[in-house]
Amino acid sequence: LADLISRETLGPGKILELGCGLGMASLVANARGADILATDYHPRAAVFLQDNSRRNALADTPFRRLDWRVPEPDLGVFSLIIGSDLLYEPDHPDLLTAFLVRHSDAATRIIIVDPKRRLHVRFRKQMAAAGFDCHRETGSTVQFAAYGFKGVVQRFSGFNPPQ
Repeated sequence: LADLISRETLGPGKILELGCGLGMASLVANARGADILATDYHPRAAVFLQDNSRRNALADTPFRRLDWRVPEPDLGVFSLIIGSDLLYEPDHPDLLTAFLVRHSDAATRIIIVDPKRRLHVRFRKQMAAAGFDCHRETGSTVQFAAYGFKGVVQRFSGFNPPQ
């Protein structure tokens, strides 16, 4: 995801990273001058992110601890939402889809990178049923050679909830 964000057109607007972990993709967005908010459920993620921001001579990357089960209306809508390896528990496709519906509009772009765990197909179907346009890309031979990426990049846009 960090490599992808280094090449992605970020554009204006707020960016949200879900499940930031050590914060690599958020750090790349921060270094590129993006308005990024890194989030994770893990209680130590903020410490990891702040440490990595300092180690990379960046201003602190904004962070918020986030639980997809808890609605957060003040979080708002984002122009770009990114995440990697988010679908590892059986309830994650449902939780993530509901979260994305709450924080997206027709202009929101979403990029979810998945290592091809079994839940990514169910998630994609749920996102389509929720009203998102879906596009799937597999890792290229260059990505595999460079760092062993064998996963899938799922892109969602054009949110139009069913009537």
